Amino acid sequence: HFFGSCYSSFISRPVQDGVSSRMNTSPEKAAEQIRNLIEKDTSALMTDNVRKVPDQQAIIMGMSSVVDKLICPTEAVGLQQCATKNKLTIQQIFQGKGSGPCDFHKEAMIQCHSTKKAVPLADAIIQGFSSKKCPEEFRPFKLCMEQLQRDLSKKITNKDLQEQCGEAGRLALGCGSRHVLALATAGKLQFSD
Repeated sequence: HFFGSCYSSFISRPVQDGVSSRMNTSPEKAAEQIRNLIEKDTSALMTDNVRKVPDQQAIIMGMSSVVDKLICPTEAVGLQQCATKNKLTIQQIFQGKGSGPCDFHKEAMIQCHSTKKAVPLADAIIQGFSSKKCPEEFRPFKLCMEQLQRDLSKKITNKDLQEQCGEAGRLALGCGSRHVLALATAGKLQFSD
């Protein structure tokens, strides 16, 4: 799931690129909000449980935390409340055939995902965490991507990246995602007004 969505458009591009238009705020403000989150002392918030989450799982959880808390927070809350009220899981709502009580919220979430390009955006934010918090893990990934860019001199596909840099990417983004999860579990993964 993750490699399909990740890596598509963010190669060596600043994290804030495009963030602002999708967050209804100025580029400077959006970039600053993300920087503020990345600057937080996530290591101090890191619990043993979060430390133990395997890379692949951390990435999936990290991506969905970023989408739910930062990119589509209103929609995510609406969906969650509807799910709770109707004793459904989010998964059941999305797998549900036919019409269900939370269709409106499901549609709103899908809409937010697509208009805000939530996946590449979440991906870029996690990459920002990785480069700052996990420089050791991030360096080989970055070098691998740059090398690939030079070798191919064409648009790099997810498949290329996964084949060439998959392992490095998993380590780097897994590490960055755990820092995102440290914020999320502490209730601090949110933009301040």
